[in-house]
Amino acid sequence: MQLPLVDENQVGDVPRTTRRAKGPANFPKMAKERHQTPLEWEGLGVPVTWINAALAGQEKETGVHFLEADRLAEVYTARSSWQRRLEVAGYHPTKIVAYTKGGGDFRTYQVPKASIMMSYPPARLAKAGEYLSAEDWEQKGVRVQRTTGELPRTDRETSISFLEAWDLSGNLEVATCHPTWQKRMERKGALPQSIQLYEHGEGDHRWYIVPKAWAKMPSPRGRQ
Repeated sequence: MQLPLVDENQVGDVPRTTRRAKGPANFPKMAKERHQTPLEWEGLGVPVTWINAALAGQEKETGVHFLEADRLAEVYTARSSWQRRLEVAGYHPTKIVAYTKGGGDFRTYQVPKASIMMSYPPARLAKAGEYLSAEDWEQKGVRVQRTTGELPRTDRETSISFLEAWDLSGNLEVATCHPTWQKRMERKGALPQSIQLYEHGEGDHRWYIVPKAWAKMPSPRGRQ
């Protein structure tokens, strides 16, 4: 998951109505958590990169990434409903890329991993499925790539991503080494598109494409 490339010729200034704080760490306690503008967050010390361009619909990406050994997950989103959910719950963005033409911005958050909801379908899309081994999926035609070596715990990652305007397919991509996620998704009807199998030791990395309706916003329950 990467921030959009910044063209130095497009980076500009905007009128400042608040004084820039020195450092993003210590935010003042607010009477009520709310979804704030990039300018307001910049006044509180959050790094903001201003782009003199419009944010195209096909560029509005939302993604979640974490490693099994991590305590925190990274959430990166241009979707206002996700931003509002996180900020009302008390999470502050760690950085923002803001577009001056037409509004819109990307915000990055660090949230407790416990707040990340596993992907699963709404009832109308749910269907019975079965969790299979990589070898069994290979027998059913799923491409399995074998890798020599072990899968270290520090490399066991999970990532989720979708595009706001990906309306032709409306898909959510999920890549995960976490067996709990794999079991939950496959038992709800998800089929792996490909699997990377580590021949020494246990573990594999599975990639799924499911309807975007499977995406779940982070839960405030993980907030500490």
